[in-house]
Amino acid sequence: MVRVPRLPGPGEVVQAHTLTSPGGHPVNVSVDLRGLGFHGRICVSSAVGPDPWGAYLAEELGSVGVTFVPLVVPLETGRTVVIVEDGLDRRFLTFHGANEALSRDWTLKLLESENPDLLYLAMGLVGEVDTAAPELLDRARELGAVTVLDFSLSGGKRKEIASAVKHADVVHCNVDELLSLSGESELLKAAKLRGNSTALFVTDGSRGAHLFVGDRHLAQGPFQVEEANPTGAGDAFTAGLIFRLLVDRRALSDLDQQAASLTFAQAVGAAKVTKLRSSGVTMEEVNKVLEAQGESVMSTLIVERIRDS
Repeated sequence: MVRVPRLPGPGEVVQAHTLTSPGGHPVNVSVDLRGLGFHGRICVSSAVGPDPWGAYLAEELGSVGVTFVPLVVPLETGRTVVIVEDGLDRRFLTFHGANEALSRDWTLKLLESENPDLLYLAMGLVGEVDTAAPELLDRARELGAVTVLDFSLSGGKRKEIASAVKHADVVHCNVDELLSLSGESELLKAAKLRGNSTALFVTDGSRGAHLFVGDRHLAQGPFQVEEANPTGAGDAFTAGLIFRLLVDRRALSDLDQQAASLTFAQAVGAAKVTKLRSSGVTMEEVNKVLEAQGESVMSTLIVERIRDS
């Protein structure tokens, strides 16, 4: 991450604050789960190169008790530079590298050997796994796992992502991603992309978040916090949701549970943006946010029935 007051002009030097940390959806979510106090086994897999960046990733994950099972391929490990300029949205410079070399067979074999309680799949930049996502999600369900899907549209794999959405128990994305993926201009119409049994969580930055589940649409206002770095806020939101599901599979069973899950996930995301690192939020930090603003955010909840049209 590079934070600057403004971008330099040609030949100009601007003082910057830099921070190197492991990243990517599964990495951020896993680190945040540990920070929230989940003590069960967490296994992360991705394709990496035989280089210092792959070794760095394994070391950083190991330091928080996350098992890293890499597929090592003859390519450079993928990495991203996040540019945070004061007052503006983030910019990303990314090198996909080994990410696209993750294979379907490797992932399926690991899934069956781990036999997890929950599968979190981040797709869009993971090669064969993007095409095989429906198969992998269905197999995880057969094994008894709750399935959670996240995605990136930067790889251009809209058809594959739209197909996979209907195979997951839970899907997370932001408003812009959902509108872009669906081709719709209205959120309610875009949300029809989900499957009948899919809970769709849609984050909307400083405007709050939405949940589409069954025939309900829940909309909730945001927590108000001082922002240090918004990178990883969506992953922290997902980590909060997964934490709730791991503690109690009934976390989405009725309206009260759905509202509580939405509030908690938002609080985790809000706690994250107060930190410079892209992951590492703690339950203590989340509880402070909830104690200060939980009731007021809960009071903003709007629930409406979704009508077929």
